[in-house]
Amino acid sequence: MERLYLLWLSHPSAAWLAIGAALLAMEVLTGSGWLLWPAAATLVPAGLTAIVFRDEIGAQWAVFALTAIALTWLGRRYLRHTGATPTDINDARAAVIGQIGKVTSADGADACRVMVGGKEWAADPVEGLKPNPGDRVEVVAVIGGARLQVKPVA
Repeated sequence: MERLYLLWLSHPSAAWLAIGAALLAMEVLTGSGWLLWPAAATLVPAGLTAIVFRDEIGAQWAVFALTAIALTWLGRRYLRHTGATPTDINDARAAVIGQIGKVTSADGADACRVMVGGKEWAADPVEGLKPNPGDRVEVVAVIGGARLQVKPVA
């Protein structure tokens, strides 16, 4: 432990940059957005240790803590995500809503099969409509796990 302490005292700016890189790597793995601000906050004590308090580890940690809190608060307050929540690209059911497809087959009942996004789905038209093969339809909803509700495209 003494060697780590001596290494810190001999290269404090590099130690802060290493902590920042580790926090940034954890942020990339988690994708939460919460570790981005402490990672950026490590730049402040890294810069200040080169100028002001090189041997004062407690002061360095205090500056880091205050900067991390301030950056997290500012980032969460002023850089909020705007717009619709993006869908998970791996969730084909949520991504298919609003897409245009083509009816591939229809039976006498109110069921049909539609080709949407290169995949064929079982579908139910909105009430009162009976699609014919070749009709263009828009996906309105996903019913259950793998059945679509569709309406004709005008």
